[in-house]
Amino acid sequence: MKTLIKRLRSQLFLKYTLSYLFVFIVPFALMSVFLYHNSIADLRDQAKDSIQNKAQQTERYTTERFKELDQIAARIANDYHLTPYSVNHDYYSKEAITQLKNYKDNSAILKNIYLYYRGDDNIFSSEGSYHLNTLLENVTPFSQWAMKDFKKKIRTTTNETFLLDHTLISIHPIPTGNPNPYGAVVYTLQESTVTQSLESILNDFQGNAYLLDATNDVILSSQQDENINTGLLNKAIQKKNAEQKLKYKGKTYFISTVASEYNDWSVVSIINMKEFDKVFLMQKLLFASLLVLLLISGFIIAIFLGNRQYKPIHKLISKMNYKDPSEKSLSKNEFTLLDDAISEIYEQNENLSSAMMMQKPYAREQILLKLLKGNVNLEQDYEELFKILNISMYKGAYIVAIVQLPALGDYDRDQLSLQEELIMYLETTEISGIKIHAVDSLENALALIISTSYSLESTVQKRKEIITVINENIYETFTLSPNMSAGLPYQDLRLLNRSYIEALAAMNTHLQHSTDQVEAGVIAFYQDRDVNETKEISYPHEELTKLTQSIRQGNHEVANEALENIFASVHQSSIQMNYMKAVYFDIVNTIVKTIIDLGIAEEVTDIEQVVNFSNPRELKKDLHNMIDQVCRIVVTKKSNFNEQLVVKMTDYIHNNFKAYDMSLEKLAAEFKLSVPYLSRFIKEQFGSTFSNYVFSLRLEEVKKQLLSSNQLIKDIITDVGYRDVSNFTREFKKIEGMTPGQYRKMHSK
Repeated sequence: MKTLIKRLRSQLFLKYTLSYLFVFIVPFALMSVFLYHNSIADLRDQAKDSIQNKAQQTERYTTERFKELDQIAARIANDYHLTPYSVNHDYYSKEAITQLKNYKDNSAILKNIYLYYRGDDNIFSSEGSYHLNTLLENVTPFSQWAMKDFKKKIRTTTNETFLLDHTLISIHPIPTGNPNPYGAVVYTLQESTVTQSLESILNDFQGNAYLLDATNDVILSSQQDENINTGLLNKAIQKKNAEQKLKYKGKTYFISTVASEYNDWSVVSIINMKEFDKVFLMQKLLFASLLVLLLISGFIIAIFLGNRQYKPIHKLISKMNYKDPSEKSLSKNEFTLLDDAISEIYEQNENLSSAMMMQKPYAREQILLKLLKGNVNLEQDYEELFKILNISMYKGAYIVAIVQLPALGDYDRDQLSLQEELIMYLETTEISGIKIHAVDSLENALALIISTSYSLESTVQKRKEIITVINENIYETFTLSPNMSAGLPYQDLRLLNRSYIEALAAMNTHLQHSTDQVEAGVIAFYQDRDVNETKEISYPHEELTKLTQSIRQGNHEVANEALENIFASVHQSSIQMNYMKAVYFDIVNTIVKTIIDLGIAEEVTDIEQVVNFSNPRELKKDLHNMIDQVCRIVVTKKSNFNEQLVVKMTDYIHNNFKAYDMSLEKLAAEFKLSVPYLSRFIKEQFGSTFSNYVFSLRLEEVKKQLLSSNQLIKDIITDVGYRDVSNFTREFKKIEGMTPGQYRKMHSK
């Protein structure tokens, strides 16, 4: 009723209603005189209302029950007891099953509840866990399914409910509303839970009642009239009227339809009109009462038709969420509002497209960094992603090179753009047979991902030539001779992380063996360094450097691989045991020295056990355990450092966001970071670009001043660091839907 009263304020709705009232009231009144000439019409109306009310009760009951199932699914998706890790853990799985039982016990309609995660061979329920084969063979009603049918059903991206072997099954993907769910919650309910409610709709009438899903498929039914078939049902649901009469094969039927706004399900009841004559036998009412009924009926039909004509336009306006608080909008009709809303949506779409283009370089840089760190799952369709981000690589072999730049402290603000210019130059310079993608991976250093069109063997032979050409090009263009290092080539892109660590190891070794006056333009190659060897023993010095460098990076996979190579080399030698033990002590000493350099010696618990080893096999096992522990600590330390940096950076921005010269370059100089690295760091930690974050602070300050002070709007905007008042006003209106002046006027009342 409230909705109807609101719609009566609409001029367009009134026009539709009055038009239908004028057109239909006279013929409808004449027809009503002949059709509803006795009291049975009123009794029929009462019966219809009763059916409609009970149908609405059934709809509300089913809606509330399935809304409850949606809520349980949402809670399960966010329940840490029920994560994929917890349900598959030997101990925590018991807690998970108990938690599922609690969810089941808290619902009055559930027979059982199952939880399945994609890729898992087990399914978990409130009674325990089952292997999928066991579930489909022994558990009712799932034993009706083949494995293929089960997996097809369980991978649904939307809620799906159906009847199987007198059991109602409802599948809810999790997380709810996610287009790419990673699991599903499966509920089983007794068929009688809902069928009893359907049977109550019909009362003493012989008819059928159906519960239909959003696609008009029958979920459950209560059938008492065999003459009502599927053809009649299909014809009845073509119209969305709440109540209607339908002729089918010479018979007239009363159709009641109640649709749920929550999940688009509907409750449909079909009764032969003759049933009303059988049940109700009463005297006719006075003719005057019929006239009043006819008049009311005319108004109802006119309003109904007007509402049906108006509803699509109203839905369009509601879906567009058009908001205009100005007084002028109140005088506009719906078509004018639609025109304004579409124009606004188009403008927002253009702005969104521009924003996506601005984020493209950031996404590209993130992918390259993940390649270097070995965090990209190349089993997925990465080639399509590379194409979108304009990342083009040869597929012959891949090398990573490090370009060491002078310290940032030696540069003023203009020189901070050197790295960006160098990245642009390297990626756009054409060199035969190679493609370069550069990324700012370290402070004062660039990582170059070099792909070649040569075979792996040819790339190994040409490696020095390729790096030398790049170094010479940098010198010719920038008059800069940076130190460079390069790892080994690999044919598999997934091994790019190893080449990266090798390049870091080569650079680290070069710096360790250099004098205080480092010669500019030096190129260090992995495996170009001296090898510690005697006539009796030879283990690669580069593997030991690779081991220490991977520990510093927190990469336990590469570190353990390097340790295996070192032990294999020592084991293959033929020296005496005393000398071999000295070599093992050298390995232990190198690792312990790295731990001390990292400042985490007090946190590592296995050092004493490693130093007091009794045999090589035990030593290698203990070293592997210690490396895993150290790498975990290193990763945690990096995370803690980032958290501290975020706090300091947040304080600085909040204290200086009103300054006119507040910029990313100034922030980079303050924290001694490169501009590209800082831009990426802010995006990762703040979830927003630097400019958007600063704008949000300025926007909130402007809104605060608009309501708490009487300053001129121009002065308020300039006080927060904006010189261009008109540009800020446009941005303000895009976000708030009104100008600063309108905002002050609306919220000051």
